[in-house]
Amino acid sequence: MILIIPLRNDGRYEQLRFALRSITRHHKVDRCIVVGGRPEWYTGEHIQHKDYPHIRKEQNIRDKVLTAAATIEGEFMFANDDHILLAPLTKTYNKGSMEPELAKRIGNGSYTRCLRNTYQRYGNVPNVDTHCPMIMDAELVQRTNFDWPDFGIGFKTCYAQENNIASEYYPDCKVSTLREVSNRLWFSMTDQFNVKELFAYFPEKSTFEM
Repeated sequence: MILIIPLRNDGRYEQLRFALRSITRHHKVDRCIVVGGRPEWYTGEHIQHKDYPHIRKEQNIRDKVLTAAATIEGEFMFANDDHILLAPLTKTYNKGSMEPELAKRIGNGSYTRCLRNTYQRYGNVPNVDTHCPMIMDAELVQRTNFDWPDFGIGFKTCYAQENNIASEYYPDCKVSTLREVSNRLWFSMTDQFNVKELFAYFPEKSTFEM
């Protein structure tokens, strides 16, 4: 399997270490392509790519994935650097439909505006932008390559809708400590999470670390 991970050029790469360890624990990854930043300890494939301003955060992810997908054929796994797998990925998951999530949003922040853009384009569809990896196809990713508004569209939801990909509901999970994780398939981390906690949980290096 090929793994593609977009990464910002900001030097904060420790989450990536454990994303790789968790994913390779549950899947045989033959190639890993990181697009954007490159940690000193990383030994897999790398493609340089500039970062976009915050107003284009989702497009930043999409364009980095598009860049890597153009170099391969067939299926790959897309993940962000904060996706921690606790079991093999067997399905495409969503975190519920768009309308209830929009109803809970307060203010007019960047993520709220991204949700609103996604809803305006696709309606009350499943929100596939969960904090877990997703299996994609290199050719089908091209269908996300159209002009996006400011603050973007949910990349994984866009991919699912443009390619008629069915998904299954599973509660999303972003935690501040490992104590909050129980009987999960995956989780992600808030800015307050102490990444060093993960050394005990994932002590073995992946094949993409020095």
